[in-house]
Amino acid sequence: MTHFLVDAQLPPLLARWLIEHGHQAEHVSDIGLQSSSDRQIWEYAFGIEAGDRQ
Repeated sequence: MTHFLVDAQLPPLLARWLIEHGHQAEHVSDIGLQSSSDRQIWEYAFGIEAGDRQ
């Protein structure tokens, strides 16, 4: 299943909307990455894809 990681320039409501429509999603502010570099967010997302996170 596709997991969406919604970046800071988009509203957290988008992640909630995706969840309500049956998708896995989280907003960077919900996981403490709102001030993180693009590289840190990419590494987090890569961990999701690799199965390290759900």
